[in-house]
Amino acid sequence: MVSKKISDACYPITIKMGKEMRNGTLVLNVLHGKELEIEYEKNEIMDKINSFFGYNCISQVTLKIVQEKIESEKKIFPKIK
Repeated sequence: MVSKKISDACYPITIKMGKEMRNGTLVLNVLHGKELEIEYEKNEIMDKINSFFGYNCISQVTLKIVQEKIESEKKIFPKIK
């Protein structure tokens, strides 16, 4: 949904929704040093998410600063003989 620059600097943790699935808060983990860039892009992130769903479900974006991005473990499956 968002640009490569934004997705490399942050990733979502949770979405806290209000009643009737409106006035939600998106919580993002942001890499240390990239928080200012993401702060400026908050409106773009909200606009893209809300346009995807077709209504204003996200009204706020909260940032949490982390030291490094969590990489998912690569699963290597054994060969089946």
